[in-house]
Amino acid sequence: MSEVDEAIEQYRQELVAEATLAKGDLDEIEDHLRELIELLRASQPLAVAIAVARTRLGAPRALAREHARVHGSFGPPLSRWRAISAVALLVPMLVSGALIVPLDQLWSLLGFELVAGGALAVALVAQRGWARPVLFAGAAFWTLPMALQLASYPGISPIWLALHVGIVAFLAPWRRREITRASVALALQTWAVCGATMVLGYQISARGGGMVYVTPAAQVALAAAALATVGGILRARWSALGSLVAAATLAVSIEELSHLQFKLVNASLHQLMMFGLLGSGAIASLVSGVLLWRHARTRLGSLRDAFAA
Repeated sequence: MSEVDEAIEQYRQELVAEATLAKGDLDEIEDHLRELIELLRASQPLAVAIAVARTRLGAPRALAREHARVHGSFGPPLSRWRAISAVALLVPMLVSGALIVPLDQLWSLLGFELVAGGALAVALVAQRGWARPVLFAGAAFWTLPMALQLASYPGISPIWLALHVGIVAFLAPWRRREITRASVALALQTWAVCGATMVLGYQISARGGGMVYVTPAAQVALAAAALATVGGILRARWSALGSLVAAATLAVSIEELSHLQFKLVNASLHQLMMFGLLGSGAIASLVSGVLLWRHARTRLGSLRDAFAA
C-alpha cells in the first residue's frame, strides 16, 4: 500500500469510528481526498500535501458531525410538518386508550402500549431520528390485522385503520437515502415487538379466576424485543442478544398457538394472518439481531444517537 493509500485508509477508519456512513458516502469522501492530494503534491512534498488535504477536507470528527446533522444515524431528520401530521393522527388513539385504562393498570399490556406511544409522539416532534422507524413499523404492522377485521366485519368503523394508514404514509421513507441500516434494524425489531404484543392478546379464563396468556413464551419475547429496541437506539452490541432471544421465543409461541381454534368469520384467514405475522416477527428479529451486531457503536451503547435529531 502506498503512502497515499495508507493516509486515505486511516482517514476513512477515523470517519467510520465517528459516524455510521454509507459505503457510497465513504467512497465519495475518499475520492475528494485523493483528488486533493494529487492536486497538492504537484507543488508540495507528499507528506505536506496529505496534511493540507486533510485540513481542507475537514477533520474526521467535524465531518462526521456535519454528516450526522444532515443525515443522522437513523436517516435524515423528518420534516416538522410530516412529524406533526403523524402525531396528530396518533393522538386520538392515545386519548381513546387512556380513557379506558385505569391508573392502577398502567403496567398492563395496554398501559405499556400507551406509554410507548406517548414517548414516540414526543420523540418524533422533537425530531429524534430513532422515533420514525419505530413508529412507522408499529403502524404498518397493525394495519394488517385491522384490515382483515374490517373485511370480516364490515360494520366496524374504518377510522382506526385510516389513522394507521395515514401514519404509515407520513413516516414512510420515500427516498432511498432516507434509510440507514440502523433504522432498518429498529423497524424490524419493532415488528417483532408488535408480533409479541398481538399474540399476548390471546388469553383464556383461569379456573381460579383471572386471565392467563395462551402463549407464555410471548411474554419473554416482548421483554427481549423491547430491550433489543432500546439497545438499538443506543447502538449497543448487547441488543443483538435480546433480538436473538426474541426470535427464539416468538418461534416457540408459534408452537404454543398451533392448537388454538378460531370460531370467527374468515377463521382460516385470521389463523393464517396470526401465524404469518408471528413468523415474520421471528424472522425480522433474527435479521435485526445481525444488523444490530454489525452496526453497533460499542458494547454498552451511547446516548449520543438517542438524543441526536
